[in-house]
Amino acid sequence: MTDFIKQVRNDGTEIWVNPRYDEIISASEAEPSSDPLVISDEEIAASHLRTLRRQRDQKIAETDWWANSDLTMTQAQIDYRQALRDITETYSSLEDAVFPEKP
Repeated sequence: MTDFIKQVRNDGTEIWVNPRYDEIISASEAEPSSDPLVISDEEIAASHLRTLRRQRDQKIAETDWWANSDLTMTQAQIDYRQALRDITETYSSLEDAVFPEKP
């Protein structure tokens, strides 16, 4: 399980930090909260699913032009877009997801 810790910057902005990531802001950039808050497993799972959905939505958006009224999608294009829509039923994290190959 990965623990995320809530930190509050001097300007009042709240950030969630994973101590295992390289992208963590340094102590000189933020003032850590004296009472770190650990995020629940459910919140972490929901965050992973949101990340997966954002990536999925981006891939669908890249193919939206296929669905223009003056074009006819091939069956491979229809299947690809449907597989993207269904990906969140099979996977719950971007790390585990296997995206279909774009035709």
